[in-house]
Amino acid sequence: MLLSTVFVLRPLAENTLPLTQGNAIHAWFLHLVRQQEPQLANWLHSQEQRKPFTTSPLQGRLTRQGASALLRPDHTYWLRVTSLVADLSACLLTVEAAPPSRVRLFDVEFEVCAVTSQFQEHPWAQRSTYEQLYTQAVEHSPASQHILDFVSPTVFRSQGRNQLMPVPRLIFASLWESWHAFAPVPCRRRCCPC
Repeated sequence: MLLSTVFVLRPLAENTLPLTQGNAIHAWFLHLVRQQEPQLANWLHSQEQRKPFTTSPLQGRLTRQGASALLRPDHTYWLRVTSLVADLSACLLTVEAAPPSRVRLFDVEFEVCAVTSQFQEHPWAQRSTYEQLYTQAVEHSPASQHILDFVSPTVFRSQGRNQLMPVPRLIFASLWESWHAFAPVPCRRRCCPC
């Protein structure tokens, strides 16, 4: 199962976070998995090639203060974690069924208001399978009709370097490589215009 799991969080007090949160959220996520499945967390951490998950930055009404973002306890914020492999999806479903009451990012403690992978509960949450995704995206839609929106900073690795600009060739090559690394359904070349 493919999962897009959303964590809705509320800070316990007014505080700030750095604008760049990627490493901290990545570390928090691996810690969360380690609490449920230590061997899975070790495997995810040791993956040197393609990671079978993504993490987003914190989303919501963030007020910029220099190099920091102000968080207010009267607002909720959210972040998303995606899973491309069954073991990790099962772990996230376990967390969703019995979420922690609090999490800590940097030195900020948050109440966990909700954890969901249901689209009806949050527009960025979703459950699917590779078969469903393939049927929907490839067999029923011409490649020229796909639209990609980047709503947070996105980096693609190419030849050992981070590429900050969303170059179409790198985007589709990365998606193609991820599909073939994790999907049980082969994708014909026509689904990748690179």
